Amino acid sequence: MKEKLKKWCLAHQITISVDDIPYGEKWILKKLQDTVNFNFYTSGKWLIQGKDSKLKREIEGLFVEATTSAKFAGNVIGSDESGKGDYFGPLVVCSFLLAENKQEFFKKTGAKDSKKLTDKKILEIAEDLKKLPHVLIALSPSEYNFIYEQDKNLNILLAKLHADAIKGLLKKHSADHIVIDQFAANASVITNHFKDVKAKVSTQFRAEEIPAVACASILARAYFVKAIEALEKRHGQAFPKGASMEVELAAERYVKKHGASKLSEVAKLHFVTTQKVLQPKLGL
Repeated sequence: MKEKLKKWCLAHQITISVDDIPYGEKWILKKLQDTVNFNFYTSGKWLIQGKDSKLKREIEGLFVEATTSAKFAGNVIGSDESGKGDYFGPLVVCSFLLAENKQEFFKKTGAKDSKKLTDKKILEIAEDLKKLPHVLIALSPSEYNFIYEQDKNLNILLAKLHADAIKGLLKKHSADHIVIDQFAANASVITNHFKDVKAKVSTQFRAEEIPAVACASILARAYFVKAIEALEKRHGQAFPKGASMEVELAAERYVKKHGASKLSEVAKLHFVTTQKVLQPKLGL
């Protein structure tokens, strides 16, 4: 993999410098104003870091394609989440079983990575996917804030939710493979929950390229989209997705109308957005 990256960078006039990191190497790739860090770990895992840019997307495409080219035969459970990077709304985890004999059904739905679909299309496809076995767990903002305070570690929380959803699905169905979209650099945070599971468990960055994970991604996002719509209807204001300046302004409007103590009912409080919104109100 290192040799492949080196040749690709040479062909695209990208400079490489290498630093040592715990349990691996960091390759710093630069082209004009773009900088991407590519971490290689002795465990065989790798991680791409850097602001979203053309260079980062090109490198991700180069290696994600290689990673996801492996075939998953038989019945596959895919697991993904939605709402992790959104200040407003719930955190949703979905595990989805795509049986071997449902591959044609999958193709007909037009399902793919939810990030590549509009909200309207996500909601349409989700209606078809709901017909197949899945388990969905959603934490409202209030529930999320309460549970998050126990460990103050999102990866630990996500790992438990994925494990609960997948094991809930395994109570009624069997699977040959379980694939989880990898959200932590250290995969053991996730895989430690599955020592008692017979199916082969793997984690992958950008795992939405795998059909079962794509289906889980769509169902999780569909729930999130509907939850945001419900919040907007209940409170009579827009709750933008993500964590942008537009989101901060929406949070300020909400606090002005309902008070700072009610923010936990619609938002994930550990985001830096909360400090930006509330500090002026507290005179800090």
